Amino acid sequence: MAEARLRLIASSPIHQMQAAMDGLSGLLETPTGLIQAWTRLPELLAQSGLETAERRTGFRAHRLADLAMQDPLTECCWSHGPDPGLLLPLLLADSKGAGGAAQAQLRQASSIGRMIFSVTSHFPFAEGLRERSRFAAQLLDVVTEAAQAPAVLSLGAGSLPEAMLARRARDVARWMVVEKSLMALDSLLAAHGTLPGLEPSMADPLRTLLGPTPPQGFDLVLLGPLLDGLDEATAIRALRAAFGALRPGGRLFLGSFAEDLPDAAYLDAVMDWRPIRRSEDDLHRLAAALPAAEVTDPAVFRGPSRAMVFLQATRRGG
Repeated sequence: MAEARLRLIASSPIHQMQAAMDGLSGLLETPTGLIQAWTRLPELLAQSGLETAERRTGFRAHRLADLAMQDPLTECCWSHGPDPGLLLPLLLADSKGAGGAAQAQLRQASSIGRMIFSVTSHFPFAEGLRERSRFAAQLLDVVTEAAQAPAVLSLGAGSLPEAMLARRARDVARWMVVEKSLMALDSLLAAHGTLPGLEPSMADPLRTLLGPTPPQGFDLVLLGPLLDGLDEATAIRALRAAFGALRPGGRLFLGSFAEDLPDAAYLDAVMDWRPIRRSEDDLHRLAAALPAAEVTDPAVFRGPSRAMVFLQATRRGG
């Protein structure tokens, strides 16, 4: 009876996944082996064949889970929740103009944590987060060059990475940033508190949009990670309200994790992060919910990383 039970356990999908992770554990004795093991981990989790909860349970009972917590990205998610506004300073720590806080945080990580970070910081989800910020910064430069006294609204602004990445951030006459995380807002003010037009607001971005007096009169609205946690019906309401905040000729920009994000299983099992993922068709449906008579040049596209799907739309007029 006992042998039969052991055979049953050994044949279970969770045990098989853990046995595969044991194989990766054999690589952990050298830095090169650790990097190789962590590079393979997302695919192993994705191909486990387990339901989400089982995969989560199986990973967290394995020794790799303890190592994962040494990665600054994973530690940040577990300590503060999966907030892109707190992750992006780490992912952009090597960029020109990056603040010293993120660099110090990386230096404080263990040597194993830094090696894992050298891998995870180039996973598709990380490339997608950087890409969303870079596209936002490029669009900000275009808008500030074209508009007189440009006004920008950033929702779920995080640490405002587009201000660091844009060339013309100081040309924004009014920059309203709405962020509900005190930690992210502190980081934002430390990095960009001297921007001439900055109007920081510690508030819930969704409630700000859908409240009785939503913001108005902007040349650019950046939704940041706002849609990552919204179902389609709420996302449509938020998108319509954000579009309504635009001046004629103003532009709206958002990015959503792609439905086929390769490391979604890693985000879930390791980082405890389950953003809503969307396809191009999903974003076309969101765009179609905007007032057709007022929309011009709607575009749904992916960037080079293929990790995110983006939507850009312009309000007719101007």
